[in-house]
Order: sequence, then structure tokens, then C-alpha cells
Amino acid sequence: MKKETMNTYNHNSKMDVNLFNLLEQNIGDLEFFLCYLKQKESEHFTKYLVHLEQNLVKLVTSSFMKEDTINFLGKLDILSQHISLFTTAIDAYLSICGFDYHPMSLSNQQTSVYKNDILRGMTFLRYYQAVSLLSIMNKPKAIQFTKDYVDYHAEKRRPVEKVDCIDDIIDKTDEWPALFDESFCLTKFKYTEGAVGYKTYKCRWHEMVKELKDPDFCYAAICHYDFRGASLMNEKFVLTRNQTLIQEKPYCDFVWHDKTIHKTCEHPDESFWEKL
Repeated sequence: MKKETMNTYNHNSKMDVNLFNLLEQNIGDLEFFLCYLKQKESEHFTKYLVHLEQNLVKLVTSSFMKEDTINFLGKLDILSQHISLFTTAIDAYLSICGFDYHPMSLSNQQTSVYKNDILRGMTFLRYYQAVSLLSIMNKPKAIQFTKDYVDYHAEKRRPVEKVDCIDDIIDKTDEWPALFDESFCLTKFKYTEGAVGYKTYKCRWHEMVKELKDPDFCYAAICHYDFRGASLMNEKFVLTRNQTLIQEKPYCDFVWHDKTIHKTCEHPDESFWEKL
């Protein structure tokens, strides 16, 4: 079996980003979620907004000037009507990231930023928007609602680079997006003809959220995406997986298969993964 181990995780890895675009994307994602929630749970929407703000304000360590946000607000139908939540979300995001400046003043600049800070801001916002659902529904429903939303968000708002051949998932890791580079320790392998996999020992996404100690909501808000992401890479691809690091397991067990080659693919048993 063809396999290769990649121990490239670098805790201090950085990437160049436009900070205004980064903030705009994450606050825009919150707005997108709120629009989805209002459509699905209009009766309880106001109650949810109150609890979301209460959760986000706990994350705020610094407040930032907002006098230059009017153009940004114009793009946000819901948050523009809830200014307190809007400003709290910005303060919470920037505080989570550890940024001590206002990105809106740097809209035309590229800045070198720690990948941990980028992911911490993104994952914490997604987690808190998910866990705040407990104010209006029970946990099983909130978990399922989050998964359904993650699928919807993936289809409507999260562009995915297309992959032609299933083997490219393991053969072209050198072409990963910048955020993925130096973000994993894993063994990649060719399982059978038309099927490949990763055994992931360390993952930056897991490293950022493990302090939350909430594997159920973290899995729904972050890991669940991978199933829809597989078919968005290529409609012929299917992901199977039984466990992840975020679920407090020792590794993630990814296998992707091409359903035109294998209509189904039996997921390897535990002994396979232990020997890998």
C-alpha cells in the first residue's frame, strides 16, 4: 500500500492576509447564519440574538472604534438593525484573534498573521453561534440544525477548488491552500484503486478549539463540513469517517472514494488504522 507520513505542523506558521477582508468574511458569515436562522426559526429569532450577544460579550477583551463601519454595515441586513450585537461581534472576533488594532483601517494592506489567530477567530465564532442555539432548542435539535446549516453554507458561500482525480487528494498536498500548509501531521495513503485516505494525528482546527471542551458542538460546527466538502470537490467523491480529533479521539480516519469506481467503500476497521 502506498503511504507517506507528513509531519509538517508548525504552531508558529503565518500567512499574509488582508485584515479587512478577513473581518468582512467572518462577520459576513455570521450575517449569513442569522439570515438562515431567521428563515427557519422566526418565532424564536429575537431570543436567540439576545443569548448570542451574551455569549460573545464574554469573549471581548478590548473595544475598537466603530465610526468607520457605516459602509460595512450597509451590506448587513440583520446586523445593521442590531448595532449592539454587530459591534460586540466585531470586538469578540478581534479579541479572540488577539488583534490589538482595527483591521478596517488597514483595508488596502497585506499583513503577516499567525494561522492560529485566523483559525481561532473563525472557529470560535462558528462555535458560539452554534451553541447559542441552546437558548431556543434542545441539544439534539441544535446539533442537527448546525449540521444542516454547515451543508447549506458550504454550497452557497464556501468555494471549493475542484479535484479531477481521487488520487490528487494525496498526490497534490503541495498545492493545498495557504491556511492548510503546515497545519497537520498525518499519514496519507492509497487504500485501493479509487480510494485514498488520511490518518491525521494533529490538526490546527482541533488545536484551536480543544480548550472549549465541547466535542459535540465543535464537531457539528467544524468537522461535519468535510462530508459535503468531498462532493463539492467532485460530485463523484464520497467521504467516510468514523472519528476525529475534535471528538477527543487519538486521530481522524478519513477515506475518500470515487463512487464511479466503487459504488460503496467499506471503511477500514480499527486494526487497519492502528497498524498504519
